[in-house]
Amino acid sequence: MRGRRGPEKRISEIAAGTERGVAARGVEGPTDRAAAVEAAVPLGATTHHCATGGSRTSL
Repeated sequence: MRGRRGPEKRISEIAAGTERGVAARGVEGPTDRAAAVEAAVPLGATTHHCATGGSRTSL
């Protein structure tokens, strides 16, 4: 069973997933869904942990 990740770890994973999305598709490519898939986190985590209503620019 996989343990819970703390908020710092989750934010780090989302940021890394977003970076991979930008590298693969350019700055217009990443979406909340794509970042969540890249980071292997639930979609709701991207909006929960990003200060501007789901915008990854806050990372």
